[in-house]
Amino acid sequence: MRLLGYGQRTTAEDLKSRFPKATESECRRFHKACPRDAADKLGAYLEWREKHQLDCSQHSEDLKTASKPALDDGWCDAVRKAINDVDGSQASSDSSSSTGSGVSPCDAIFLEDSPAEIAESTQVYLFHENQRSGESDTSSDPGPESPGFGLTIPRQCIHIPRFADGRNIHDLDGHRIVMHYPGRLEVHKMSNDFYADAMALFIESNLDRNNEEKVTLCVDVRPGRGWPNPSVYHLLGLIRQVANALHDLNPQRLHHCILYPIPRAAFYMWKMIQNFLDPSLRELMVLIPGSSLTAPLPARAMYKYMNEEALACLERYRDSLQDK
Repeated sequence: MRLLGYGQRTTAEDLKSRFPKATESECRRFHKACPRDAADKLGAYLEWREKHQLDCSQHSEDLKTASKPALDDGWCDAVRKAINDVDGSQASSDSSSSTGSGVSPCDAIFLEDSPAEIAESTQVYLFHENQRSGESDTSSDPGPESPGFGLTIPRQCIHIPRFADGRNIHDLDGHRIVMHYPGRLEVHKMSNDFYADAMALFIESNLDRNNEEKVTLCVDVRPGRGWPNPSVYHLLGLIRQVANALHDLNPQRLHHCILYPIPRAAFYMWKMIQNFLDPSLRELMVLIPGSSLTAPLPARAMYKYMNEEALACLERYRDSLQDK
């Protein structure tokens, strides 16, 4: 794939002629987001899609026919693809170890709250792996003897919530809300690069390439019962990396990125971290302060961005993810 040199201006029409695999909407989005190096960015994005086989028609059919675990909306598949990337770049240096930084995709077990969900999400994972390798038997189920058994990668650290009747939840400007719960991340087992890539893959799989829809990403940094709960200081660095990945791979897709509740000390730390964000991305960041991570939800501040019904639904879903 031939890329234009950095700094060479081009139009959306130029991008489409140079990158015929890109959609017209993608060309417009990349041109708006980074007019000076749009060709470089768009070329890298298309290579990223190719690397993860996002344009594979068989892969699309697999996702339509596979039975997915409850509440999953593409996260299992995003994690599988991101793990494959980690496996190819890291695990080859220590393929015999199950405790190193590289994780074999065949060793990854998706753990949730009940044995039934564990079995179901494992089955979905094996379905995709067997389809990818050309095998048809999906009856095998990894057990405690598997090298990577016990590796916890919570499926639902990012989710596109809906009301009980199936309606999408929107912010006050009419944009779909995407929820991210960084307290559920196993940051000591997988790298920030892995999670940033997985979340970008999740967003990509849930948005249509042929439109320019924007979403509001709500990042709830509160700890949860039974969650890993990394420190807020670690999470801020991870959130910065995720935001940059979304800006590079999903430009013009964020309407707002709302972080809440941010304690005072972390608030000032974020002010320093955000200097490493693209200026256009900084404009989309909204920080809602809180006295502490365990303080009550700052509902009054949240009502500036969503209505009471939406916030109540998000709180019910968050509570359902915690240990009882």
